[in-house]
Amino acid sequence: DYTDIPLGLHGRHQVDNFGVAVAAFEGFLGRALDEDAVRTAASQVSAPGRFEVVSTRPTVVIDGAHNVSGFEALAATLVDHPTRKWTLVVGARGLRNVAEMVAPLAGLITSAVACAPADPAAIAVEETAAAVASVLGIGVESAPSVAEAVDAAIAATSTNEGIIIAGSLYVAGEARDHLVTADLASADVWAPPPGWDDDLGEDDEDEDEGRGDDFDLFDFDDDSGR
Repeated sequence: DYTDIPLGLHGRHQVDNFGVAVAAFEGFLGRALDEDAVRTAASQVSAPGRFEVVSTRPTVVIDGAHNVSGFEALAATLVDHPTRKWTLVVGARGLRNVAEMVAPLAGLITSAVACAPADPAAIAVEETAAAVASVLGIGVESAPSVAEAVDAAIAATSTNEGIIIAGSLYVAGEARDHLVTADLASADVWAPPPGWDDDLGEDDEDEDEGRGDDFDLFDFDDDSGR
């Protein structure tokens, strides 16, 4: 067992995932790993598009959640940080049931902006907006593109609130491309200060499928993980 190891990823499921990775590697090697090596790996690991924090004023998080289980993990991460108001920027593609997908966020999101990724299989913005409004019971604006949706959300969000961008890996990718070249990406905004998250997460066939939570206790055995 390894204890008191901070993990550079958000979400309790990422603790499980990291534990499984370490246990699998130790099983392959037939021996325990050096604890310093585990600590270094845990502190340096990153997963772009997995509750990836790309700004802190306001907090902007990109998450590749694009199915029910992904949104359940995202919701669980948000529950751990209940003091922040969140706006959801959401778009989807394929045969998604958007209402079913976003349902785990009920009660955690205060507003939303619907959009559509630049993909022929994208679900119409109007359909996404209607589904989100019906299941979350919140006001939903619409934007014709991911970039415009992100800009609209940022413009309407105060510096102490947060924005979650999710629904499709295509949406996550377009949001990242937009934000790394936008004016928002100034040096003082893109360097999360130590301890910022004190206030403050699934793959399938059509979506192949930041940094994060510092859990004081990291403890697993060979049967743990998900």
